[in-house]
This record gives sequence, C-alpha cells and structure tokens, in this order.
Amino acid sequence: MMPQMNQARQFSREFPSEEYMAQLNMYRNVHVDGLPNKNISGQDIFTGSSLTSHVPTINEIVKEHTVSSLLDYGCGKASLHGHDNQISAPDGRVLDNIDDYWGVQTQCYDPGYLPFSARPSGSFDLVICVEVLECCSCDDIPWIIDDLFRYASKAVFIAVECYPSVLKMPNHYDAHITIRPGRWWGPIVEEVARDYPDIQYYGVFDNRDPIPGVPGKATERRQFLSGPPHKLITF
Repeated sequence: MMPQMNQARQFSREFPSEEYMAQLNMYRNVHVDGLPNKNISGQDIFTGSSLTSHVPTINEIVKEHTVSSLLDYGCGKASLHGHDNQISAPDGRVLDNIDDYWGVQTQCYDPGYLPFSARPSGSFDLVICVEVLECCSCDDIPWIIDDLFRYASKAVFIAVECYPSVLKMPNHYDAHITIRPGRWWGPIVEEVARDYPDIQYYGVFDNRDPIPGVPGKATERRQFLSGPPHKLITF
C-alpha cells in the first residue's frame, strides 16, 4: 500500500516528522556500519554514484543557465565530486572529477552523512537532488522540495526512481519508502515552484511497469518534468 500524505499537519525543515528523524538516524548508522546482511560495508554504500546516469542532463542545464555554483543536496559520500574520478569530456579532455567537467564549484550536503551534514549557507545557481526524495516519507516531501528551491538562484534538478529499491534497510523496509509515478511528483513540485517564479525546474522520473504474465520483468519508462511553464512528458 502506498503511503498517504498527512493532511492534518504540516511538517517543515525546522519541525520534520518523527519518521524523517528515524530515517535520518538510520542512514547515519548505515553510512558507518553498512548492511552486514547484504555484505555491503559502510564505505561502499550510498557513495553518490547514482549521479552518473544524470551527468549529461545536468551538463545541459549547467550550460543553459551559465551555472558556476552547484549544491548537491543528498549527495551521499559524493564520490563523483572527489579526486581520481576521471571524466572524459566530449572534446577529448580527461578531467579529474565531475565538477571539473561541469565547470562548477560544488557544495556537498547530506544530513544522513556526518562529514557533509552541516547545512549550507547562501544560495547556489543550481541545486540537484538525485535519488533522494523517494527515500523520504510522503509527509516531508513538500518541505524538502521547498528547501531545494530555497537554496537555488537559477534552477533545480531532481531525479527520482519510481520503483522499489534492491536494498532493504535495517528496519526491514525498502530503501524507497515513497514509490509514486511522475504524475504524482509533478504537481507537488509545481505547487512549491509557485513561490519561486524565477527558478527554472527540471525532473527525471524513472518508472518500471510490470509486464503482465512475465514475472520479474518490467518495461522501463522515463518521464521528464520542466517548468515554468509546467510540462510532464513521458518517453
């Protein structure tokens, strides 16, 4: 059963839900201890490598909006931002990391990973949030998205996996606790964006639709969100 938003109470960055705080503490522990039952060490989990498949899309946004500063919100261990993660540019250059490829100064933030848990100050041309929101409770989604826009001076990019994760967390629940299609996420983003009319937003929602009669198989479908004006396109 899909979770429902609590309409009776509004949560916020200052007053998040109890579920958010429980999830936050759990992620902090998993970053250190890993998932022993899956033979995954703390060093090898939530590395930030999920950013890889979105690098070209983000690069286009960087160029379109002349981005020089970027906030990676929910960055995990931010492995792609570190040294010795070489990126081959289209012009043949081999660059040291993803920030050199994009040509930006990046601030990393993840409240679930203590080395990057300090809240950023100021604003950033572009705020990205990749495969984070689906790991948060429904009740907290609106204020988290608002936080993304609050930090942005030009654009926001979000990416969401709209299907179950391969990971079960120590609380025995799927790592993805808010599993909804792009048509559910789009209106939430649009509503928040109304308070930030000068901020362009982009979203990528990856869906897997089960194939009837073929257990374990699914058709992959990607939805793209952009605005303003608000558009949700399915491919």
